[in-house]
Amino acid sequence: MSWLGGRTLVALDATGLTGAALARGLRRGEAAAPLRVPLPAGALVPDPVESSLKRPADVKSGLAELLDRLGRPPKATLVLPMGLARFELLEPPPQTDAREFARFRLGPTLPFASAEAIIEVVPAGGARVLAAAVRREVVAAYEDLAASCGLGLERIDLMPLTAVTARRAALPASALDVILGDVAFTVCVHEQGELRVFHQRWRDPGVADLERIARAVDLAARGQGGAVSPRVLVLGEGSAEVAAGLVARGRSAQAGSEMAFLGAAA
Repeated sequence: MSWLGGRTLVALDATGLTGAALARGLRRGEAAAPLRVPLPAGALVPDPVESSLKRPADVKSGLAELLDRLGRPPKATLVLPMGLARFELLEPPPQTDAREFARFRLGPTLPFASAEAIIEVVPAGGARVLAAAVRREVVAAYEDLAASCGLGLERIDLMPLTAVTARRAALPASALDVILGDVAFTVCVHEQGELRVFHQRWRDPGVADLERIARAVDLAARGQGGAVSPRVLVLGEGSAEVAAGLVARGRSAQAGSEMAFLGAAA
């Protein structure tokens, strides 16, 4: 299928690849025909230090299949999975370059040399920014993957920066979001258009995983006086089960649409 005047999104995570076209006439954040191609276990394992593509041939095969089903778009925005980057919510001093300040703050915490890091910052409301540091070599592996499938890149985005940016575009007075990927999850709280809380943690498959997420949600909710109900943004397999588990434990939770938030990247 051809999307004249539209753009294409390809998002990667451990369990599979998701693709969508944003066609002309769709509002921002609305994706048409989302498609998913599963990956064999262990083919892609998000890693902040080494290449995530543990079995490159399997991932390339999955991407080629997804691109075929999307009508072989010449270019796409590539959204990289959670678990690759180190994040910190920062308030740079006045007259300070936000990226340089982020490199100064994040550099000593990285498991690789600061010079090897790509630093990105997105507005978080007020004077705050959400900063991310990802190893250049890790990103390069995804660029090579796209090139090997003949896919040009409009740009590369990083989860959960994309979801946080999309969420700020249409926020209620306050919001507590659980952004759930295959190997990591993020809890963030917005108040009056500002990102006030941001915590990312590794997931631990099994019953303990749900308990850890529930505790993180409870802690964030208590910080807001318990007045904010969590919304689970579905970015990986098992998100619906986590949302149901939170409800079963007495927490109000609603599963959000994966493409509604990923679609903002395109």
